[in-house]
Amino acid sequence: MPQTWTQPTPALSLDDLAILVVDMQEVRQRSTAVQDLRRQIQQRRETYERDLTELERELQQDQRDLLEQRSVMSGEDYNAAVQDLEARLNEARRAMRQTKTDLDRLYSRGMLEVDRAIVAVAEEVAVERRARLVLPKSGVLLVRNELDVTEDVVDRLNRRLPSLDVAALQPLP
Repeated sequence: MPQTWTQPTPALSLDDLAILVVDMQEVRQRSTAVQDLRRQIQQRRETYERDLTELERELQQDQRDLLEQRSVMSGEDYNAAVQDLEARLNEARRAMRQTKTDLDRLYSRGMLEVDRAIVAVAEEVAVERRARLVLPKSGVLLVRNELDVTEDVVDRLNRRLPSLDVAALQPLP
């Protein structure tokens, strides 16, 4: 049976508590840098998908051309051409996997940069408010509204880091 806390708590000032909370999920969601990162990664994915579609068309056409030429090719030449086509197909698959991995790593690197900026901004807010502890809201069961500095962190983060230059980011290994 759950128990309730029935003793009255003494009135404390915010300075006495020295604890703040930040809703990290909301900060990331409302971050203009994260929105910009997602947009840039999506643009790169779309370009990658267009290139992939074009490569698939080329390989399919090469396969059709090879089948048409089969009757006029020697068995050796045909087998060599099939092996060449298969090698190109395997290389295309490898390149597709690598591109997807690179995009995922680039997104992770961008999110790491945003998280670093969030921590720096939260630290500034904590210093200004003389807080000794800043907790993620997800780990707090109940919190008074005055202790939630999410809005302040979002505003400062968007001023400090309004966008990300994805081209300048190095993907995580």
